[in-house]
Amino acid sequence: MVRGDVSWEGLSFPFVAPFTIFERAASQGVENLICRLIVSEVAPGDTTIDVGSNYGFITRVMARTVGSTGRVVAVEADPDIAATLTTSLRSSGFSQVEVLPRAAGVAPLLSIDSLLSTIDKVSFLKIDVDGPELDVLHGARGLLERDHPIVVVELNETAGPIHEFLREVGYSTFTGLDNQTVDGPPWPPNLVAAVRAVDVPQKRLENGNPR
Repeated sequence: MVRGDVSWEGLSFPFVAPFTIFERAASQGVENLICRLIVSEVAPGDTTIDVGSNYGFITRVMARTVGSTGRVVAVEADPDIAATLTTSLRSSGFSQVEVLPRAAGVAPLLSIDSLLSTIDKVSFLKIDVDGPELDVLHGARGLLERDHPIVVVELNETAGPIHEFLREVGYSTFTGLDNQTVDGPPWPPNLVAAVRAVDVPQKRLENGNPR
């Protein structure tokens, strides 16, 4: 594992990951468009959820954005990665982040809805679990209907059902990370769903702000 500080478009934070992941994060960032959307749409004090957090680059961007008064729930199914993430966040002072070392989906897996009674209104939900994204959404129906957070979900062979399900629970605006409207195939790699117009910053952020 490599440990060190990473600077990304005006934000700085300690990061721990295998060499190749750390080097890419330090030199290029990770999922920059998703991270820019988080910075532009999430406010200090908000609650966000990162399902499929991996080593937590996006989790850390969320944590920096919500600040000490906000909350981030990071869900990671791989126990070794989750343990590394938990330890590194704790040692770096990210007390606003809770790591859940479980696979998300529907029962008997961890359903996001099982967290409803313990979390405030969620403003942003990112899902990247390499396949069962639709199951994660089904397990989050209550949260989606209650809060209608901005959702960024990786698409796969269930892209059509994911799009249909999000419409069913009240979402009306669908784009790719390139801000192009999505109504059906061909599907983009990631879908951005919201109940209002959102704009993914396409250019590098300055000092952590879209400009």
